[in-house]
Amino acid sequence: MNYLDGTTLKASCAEYGKAWNQKFNDRNRKKEDRPFLKCLRGVKMKRELLDAFLQDTDSSILSREVQWVKRIFDNILRGSNTLAWVESRAKTSDSNHMSPENLTPNQLASFIKNRSTNAVSDADVIRRLIFIRQLDLDFAYALAKTSSWNEVLALRPAIRRHMMRETAINHTGFETFRLELSLPYLILEERDQSQSSSAEVGCGIERLETDLSFLKIDADQGDGPTHFSIWKAHETVLVFGCDAFEWTGYAFSARCPSMNEGQELNPENEDEDNNGSMPDEDLFATGDTNYDDQHVLDANSPIWDPRVYFLCVLAIRVKIIGQRYDSLIRTLELGVDEWTRSIYTVRSPRPVPNAKINTSQLGQEINQIQEVLHALRTHLSRTIAVWVRFSGIGGDISFFSDVSDQKAKFALQDTSETFADLKFQLQKLDGVDRTLEDAAKALKRALDAQNYQLAQQTLRLNQKINIIAIDSQRSVAETNQTTKANVQLLLITSPFAFALQYFCGERNFLGIDRGPKAFVLCLFVLLALLPLTTHAVEALISAKNKLIKLALRKMGRESDRIKEFELNDLEHPDSPDPANTRSPPVRQRA
Repeated sequence: MNYLDGTTLKASCAEYGKAWNQKFNDRNRKKEDRPFLKCLRGVKMKRELLDAFLQDTDSSILSREVQWVKRIFDNILRGSNTLAWVESRAKTSDSNHMSPENLTPNQLASFIKNRSTNAVSDADVIRRLIFIRQLDLDFAYALAKTSSWNEVLALRPAIRRHMMRETAINHTGFETFRLELSLPYLILEERDQSQSSSAEVGCGIERLETDLSFLKIDADQGDGPTHFSIWKAHETVLVFGCDAFEWTGYAFSARCPSMNEGQELNPENEDEDNNGSMPDEDLFATGDTNYDDQHVLDANSPIWDPRVYFLCVLAIRVKIIGQRYDSLIRTLELGVDEWTRSIYTVRSPRPVPNAKINTSQLGQEINQIQEVLHALRTHLSRTIAVWVRFSGIGGDISFFSDVSDQKAKFALQDTSETFADLKFQLQKLDGVDRTLEDAAKALKRALDAQNYQLAQQTLRLNQKINIIAIDSQRSVAETNQTTKANVQLLLITSPFAFALQYFCGERNFLGIDRGPKAFVLCLFVLLALLPLTTHAVEALISAKNKLIKLALRKMGRESDRIKEFELNDLEHPDSPDPANTRSPPVRQRA
């Protein structure tokens, strides 16, 4: 779509019925509009003020979304000295002009209340800008107490989307116009390790639980790797009014704690010696960020058309978010490219002792990078999707079809170019994702190689163990043979020892002739009796055990004592078992 030519926009406007209500070009300010608090008192509303502010008063039960928004409000630290930047300008007179000021929640409530009561000339054009850097409960109550009914109808969905971190670029409203920008995005912040994490408590935004220090990104100052934090920030801009001659702009930000510290919203602190060489920056448009661009809005040359101003702010805010994404993705690319070298480095063919631990650590690092890529891809996809819907055929861009201001056209063109760059950044993430896939494959190959080397070592170790076991079995067999030989030798030599001891003794207590024939006969008798005695003793022991076991079986006592006797039987496997030959039935107790 060509945004410099309104022909396509007008055709889309006529086809889908989306056109700027010409009623807004007439002066119908404050018609049938009353303070929100007064309306609640008129219907005797008994609900809590914040509940009625966040949800339609017709509903008696809070929705889950409102309950979630209130929980987020409760997590934001109150009384943190956060101020609101407020500016009020009149086009033709200086009676309603207010220089930019920093107001507390109570001062902001007084400003909104006085705004609704001050007399305004019907021939004048009034523009009011309110920028709240950190929207907390104090500011929410200040808006609820002093805003008008129509204003609450515009603020309610904007604040809910802001707290829920939802994405939107749209135009809503019938009696009033509501131009809204709501974009979540990610911020890469260098983390100071010397500071405690207590500063992160109560900031109201979420931080990704990832540690990318392993990427070895050099710090701006100092040595060693840089520790980064990735925050889920959010920017909301709402331009609201009953007509184009009196309107109010609201802006809310949710950023990391370091961006909310040490920055002043007072334009008087700026250098006054520039002699007009640099324009006075419109902090509402830039959100008080370091916007590195020459096309800032000059606060001394205000834009009075709400639609033109919204498109210019949209271009600047989207440009800032695009720069944040570009810095984050560029840093991530450089870190991943350096990190992948540790995976593709040629290792020694011999396994490293801690190689298994290193491989596991690399796998965890891949998971952390993929988590960051998932968050980036999700945020970018949603941001691009709302722009495609806004700028496509039948989108809300049709409400700007009759705008002929060159600033609006250039702002649309800049916004389109920024979103085209965001699409390119999204494609770059696909390249990083492919790099991670290749790194994961290389890591898997390295792990397979390590497992193969470990399997080879295990196989060689098992072979050595088997050889040792075989040698041990051979030694046991040789020992058994030696033992058997010693037993046989003992059975043979023992009769000679007994015979010699008797025949050589002094006393002949048996009264036999101790001659050579008797000695030889005694040897034969002892050689026969000693083995028989040994076998008889073994048979008696085996029979005793079997009788005891049989008695226990008859008594029905199958206990651990039977196992003891069975273990004793293993010492005499060759003895007969008469009990088993008969196979008596086993009695069981009732």
